[in-house]
Amino acid sequence: MNTVSTLTLKKPANRRAQQDYTNFDNLPSMLNINELSIFLRISRAGAYNLINTEGFPKVTVGKKRVVIPRDRLMQWIEEN
Repeated sequence: MNTVSTLTLKKPANRRAQQDYTNFDNLPSMLNINELSIFLRISRAGAYNLINTEGFPKVTVGKKRVVIPRDRLMQWIEEN
């Protein structure tokens, strides 16, 4: 008899989602979109809308990559 074992694959845990971004000191010096959305507790779509608003502190690296400097983000939050 041939027996076939069933293997259940689980999605790998999202390490970025597990990060504790509830404290300013825990933030990386440059945040990506996912980290920004986790820190601000908004959706990724909301984070993309936010970075496209005038005056938001973002740095474009290359043609598509966007990072947000932690210090400039905190300054922007205090001002707004």
